[in-house]
Amino acid sequence: MDFLGKTIPFLTGQQLQMESSEETMCTTEVQGFKAFETCRLKDRQAEMNISVADRFWVKIDAEGIDNLEVLKNVVQQMDLKKLASLAK
Repeated sequence: MDFLGKTIPFLTGQQLQMESSEETMCTTEVQGFKAFETCRLKDRQAEMNISVADRFWVKIDAEGIDNLEVLKNVVQQMDLKKLASLAK
């Protein structure tokens, strides 16, 4: 999604970490960009939302997984810096 330079919800620089028996959520950094991870353990679902150059929002969803490692591996193969260059 292209947010046209507007602030992306929940990625405003605040650190967040929440963990329960059913879900984990936290802010993190991916390739130098702010991100928000969610893993629903009971449902075996996960998602990662990445703010690229404070303009683009990249969202990746996965089902049938037990942790975020699969998503992290996928994101490492993406050229987010090239996407960031389009924000100029």
